[in-house]
Amino acid sequence: MTVATTTHKTLKKMSGKIDDASITAQVKMALLLHRSTSALTTTVATKHGVTTVGGKAKNLAEKDW
Repeated sequence: MTVATTTHKTLKKMSGKIDDASITAQVKMALLLHRSTSALTTTVATKHGVTTVGGKAKNLAEKDW
């Protein structure tokens, strides 16, 4: 997964086109389709265009990754 940094101005322009629910749905779909992640054990929340992804690592190697 790639995370890009955007400026506040960019987020403000995008907010009219993409709402938080759409962003969350897209992230969840990406996690669902990726073979190394579990959409069932991963939480995704988006607020004002900022998305937070969380979950539990199965082992120390996953946590450190």
